[in-house]
Amino acid sequence: MKERAPVLIAGLRRKYLFFKQIISILATEFSYTPPMKRYFIFIFLVVGCISTGAYAQSSTDVNKDVDRTAVYEQVVKEGYGTPKIYKALGNAHYFEGNYAEAKKWFEKLFETETLEDPMLKFRYKQTLKALKLDPANNNYLNATVAGSN
Repeated sequence: MKERAPVLIAGLRRKYLFFKQIISILATEFSYTPPMKRYFIFIFLVVGCISTGAYAQSSTDVNKDVDRTAVYEQVVKEGYGTPKIYKALGNAHYFEGNYAEAKKWFEKLFETETLEDPMLKFRYKQTLKALKLDPANNNYLNATVAGSN
């Protein structure tokens, strides 16, 4: 966001100067202007303001630049880890292909609560296979299978 700030400020400054020129022209023109010309000038100003507002709303999406995994890892590092955060971290690293990190967070999740979600079980097995580890000898999968029967 900091890199885009000068560009946004420069764009807003150009629009400010443009509208300032229009207002100075209108001040001289409105001394006597036919009603139809006033109508067109008013419409022009309204459309300009609406398009400026739409541009400002569409170009400032803060959530695109946020790295969720970094934020969640910082939260865990500060000691506020929850099973929901461990699950989000495990899934995020799994989908990014960081299987060692995914294994770490899945195991942290399994330490805090029992594995009941079949999709998490599947992803954890796939993570172990990607790391060339045997899922049959895994304590977390064996405990959940034995606990679910």
